Amino acid sequence: MKYAKQAGFTLVELMVVMSVVAVISSLALPKMKELTAKAKQSEVKTMMRQMYIGQTSYFAEHNSFLYLYSFGGEWGTCSNMLKFQVTNQLGLSMKPADCNLLRYTYTTNASSNNKFHASALNRQLFPNCAHSDAWTVTTDMDLRNTSNAIVDCR
Repeated sequence: MKYAKQAGFTLVELMVVMSVVAVISSLALPKMKELTAKAKQSEVKTMMRQMYIGQTSYFAEHNSFLYLYSFGGEWGTCSNMLKFQVTNQLGLSMKPADCNLLRYTYTTNASSNNKFHASALNRQLFPNCAHSDAWTVTTDMDLRNTSNAIVDCR
């Protein structure tokens, strides 16, 4: 009795292909998480530069810096409309609905000696890591990553 040759893949061939795909994806997933976190950091750098430009422009017109309460992210409240009106004076085009989309909590402190300090904090850049990602910018345009979650959570 002759057996007809069937076209297709054997179980062993399918298992080999699945194991190769699993190994490749396990190598790529950590790098993808890191690249996603770096994209979020580029967003916060842009926002901090915008805060710096807005504060210096506001200072040029009013001879003082603005003090902003925390807004956005996990601590900032999105219900205070006055906060967004003040923020818009800094040139940050933001609607109250956009507040929930911010990944960082932004705070600006203006002192009496014509200096300001703005900060941004994200406690959950990586969900399973206890380290936060913090950024600061000062009157001198000193933009720093004071706590880098990408480095700390590897």
